[in-house]
Amino acid sequence: MKVIKTNEVKSGPLSDLFIGELDRVSLTAENLIGVDRKPGEIVLGLNTFKPGATTKMHTHDKEQFLYITSGKGWVGTEKEVVEATPGMLVYFAANEPHFHGASRTTSMGHLAIGVGPVASKVISNKNPIP
Repeated sequence: MKVIKTNEVKSGPLSDLFIGELDRVSLTAENLIGVDRKPGEIVLGLNTFKPGATTKMHTHDKEQFLYITSGKGWVGTEKEVVEATPGMLVYFAANEPHFHGASRTTSMGHLAIGVGPVASKVISNKNPIP
């Protein structure tokens, strides 16, 4: 067993996927216990988007789940946008263009769950928050 204090985990710099400020903790075997990532490894990310912060519209080559933990924000695809609130579980299929982030006035936290390694691609640099 290994107990991890997430406030002690150091994450790398933010990619060009993000707009605005957020607190991010990447929880992978590489970050947590110093072993190389392996295909099929579960990848977790604790993200807290500050008000107005979001991802750009993007895709991942593997499916992704988001569990909304705090605040209020938005999740969406090219076809629909839904207000995100604590307790929601959101699923994005592999290669489905989507975004997720805080509202313009409230922060939003989520736990991102996926299978790594993940390749992401930005679809649009426009801020998608309604």
